[in-house]
Amino acid sequence: MFPKDFQAKDLLYLNKMVTPGLMTIVYWGFCAISILSILAFIIRMASLSGIILGLLLMVLTLFYVRVICEVLIVLFKINSNLQKIADKE
Repeated sequence: MFPKDFQAKDLLYLNKMVTPGLMTIVYWGFCAISILSILAFIIRMASLSGIILGLLLMVLTLFYVRVICEVLIVLFKINSNLQKIADKE
């Protein structure tokens, strides 16, 4: 999760990012919460329209969570590349 050259002062002075390593855990956590809550919704509705709506909602929610996490990862990768460029100069 942390790079090999990670030190405690990097954490205290915000020199290195911690969140990219946690994004996978956050993504799977949101997926699990979404699936469980939508399954509860489907069980509560207990009708064909509720099942169809729940499955559609599940697909859209999982897609939305994936897109949001990917956008955050892209932002962190941009930051990482900018730091590499700044270190070269």
